[in-house]
Amino acid sequence: MFLKKFMNQKVFVLSSVFVLSILIACKYAINIDLSLQKMITLAKSNKDVMVYDSGVQIKFQMASTKKCESEKENLAAILTRYYKEVRESKCATEGTGVFLVTEALISIKKQGTVLKDKDKSMVGIDIDSSSDKADVYLTMDKVMFESLYMDIKKKYMQKTQLANIDLSIRLVNDTKQNINFKVFNSFVNKTPYPAFGTFSAKPDDTFEIVISDVLKQYINDTGFRRIMIIDLPSGELSPQKDEVKKEESGNTGDETGSKKVEEKETKKEELPPAIEDKKDEPKKEEPKKEEPKKEESKNKKEKDNYSDDDGIIIN
Repeated sequence: MFLKKFMNQKVFVLSSVFVLSILIACKYAINIDLSLQKMITLAKSNKDVMVYDSGVQIKFQMASTKKCESEKENLAAILTRYYKEVRESKCATEGTGVFLVTEALISIKKQGTVLKDKDKSMVGIDIDSSSDKADVYLTMDKVMFESLYMDIKKKYMQKTQLANIDLSIRLVNDTKQNINFKVFNSFVNKTPYPAFGTFSAKPDDTFEIVISDVLKQYINDTGFRRIMIIDLPSGELSPQKDEVKKEESGNTGDETGSKKVEEKETKKEELPPAIEDKKDEPKKEEPKKEEPKKEESKNKKEKDNYSDDDGIIIN
């Protein structure tokens, strides 16, 4: 009798724990999209102020689709404090789990570049380059991570420790050249590389890189860690055709911050010389006509000069 009662209580406790476990989020993942084109361009540039955007996907496992739908606005509001341009969240089923999936942006910059507040995010990529190589660092803002930890713990009674987060990178060779690179302490296309692995990426090749627990511990302790080395190609980098078209149209959407300001300032600086050149051009002599009134002739000249200058500004 005692044994039977004890077993019933044990089953009840285990059942309660199981029910509790499916009522709250239990898995957290960060998936970063990385472009070799952007990283190499930054490494070869002499401008420290250049900053590129890169996509990131944040996933929280939820208890059910109903729970996910009810919480997606609250969780998206929390993530806006830790990532750039957080977009609308959606619920998706992966295997037997339901995940709240949110798209956002992070910054890729040269090491030492100070970001504006609007460009800061909890996770980022830093590039440190020499003449022929670029070191790629994955960074984690520890203050922001601790703040997120407290927000999630308060709202969902969950601990968002870095060791429990699935951290991965989708690396794409979006250039027209073969690029060699080395990856440290990670899984590459599901194959483990405890020390490092050397790879050659052909155009359009994609690599799935999963950061190991050892590497995540280093990032947790120091806030950053080198994850790969890229061999920089000699000469100018050849982007894919679609990338060239985007740059020609001026709608890349990749560069942020001070580079856009520089472009605007350059355009403004080019206008005054154009106006001066137009004014210095000798005016064609027109046959003299009887001028009944000098004031009307003067007004006409001023009107003509104004329309000329206005046409230059528009062009």
